[in-house]
Amino acid sequence: MPRPRKKAKHLEVSYDPEKYKRETSTEDFVGHFLVGLFTAFVTALLSQAVSNQINWLIVALVALIAVVVLAIYQMRK
Repeated sequence: MPRPRKKAKHLEVSYDPEKYKRETSTEDFVGHFLVGLFTAFVTALLSQAVSNQINWLIVALVALIAVVVLAIYQMRK
């Protein structure tokens, strides 16, 4: 025969809104978007350069432009 279980007491829950306040977001969504966009673009160009569809100089120039644009964006922020 199964043993009878003890009845659980109800827990008291308190909510302190000051404790759960959201901190200001330090995440840079535009920066993340730009990095993802440039990464995809340079990766596509690398793929085409490996198959000799475009010149490697174009890949280097686009990568340099991407780095310069991101550096300018970070300096202005």
